[in-house]
Amino acid sequence: MRVLGVVLLVITCGMLAQEIGGGVRFTYVDVHVDSGASPLAAYQVEVACVDPAVKLVGVEGGEARHFAEAPYYDPAALQGGQVVLGAFTVEGDAPAGRQRVARLHYQEPEGPAPRFEAKLVTAAAPGGSRIEVKVELEWNGGTK
Repeated sequence: MRVLGVVLLVITCGMLAQEIGGGVRFTYVDVHVDSGASPLAAYQVEVACVDPAVKLVGVEGGEARHFAEAPYYDPAALQGGQVVLGAFTVEGDAPAGRQRVARLHYQEPEGPAPRFEAKLVTAAAPGGSRIEVKVELEWNGGTK
């Protein structure tokens, strides 16, 4: 009986390895916000992948200490390819310029790079005044 259990375990592991290695890769997309000369105190961005076979599997924070924690998002978004991210800082020395505010981890089929889209919902300077920012996505295989 014990031998049968070991055999089944080996077969199962082999099937899983074949499934994972057979056409699936894990990648990430960096979300950058460029506020120019204005300090960035808050942002909300919608990121979507056009390919329904691509699955969002994780969200992490950015580079600047103000946005190092993972942004707020709906965990149910991990079931699809679209997510709305939001974060803010109450510190007075909010960063300005281009910065990575989040990194999104995806599981995708091998083949051509999927297409991602980003849309700014809103951004604000310290004190709450709305500012215009540019949102850019950078796929780990190149800019998308």
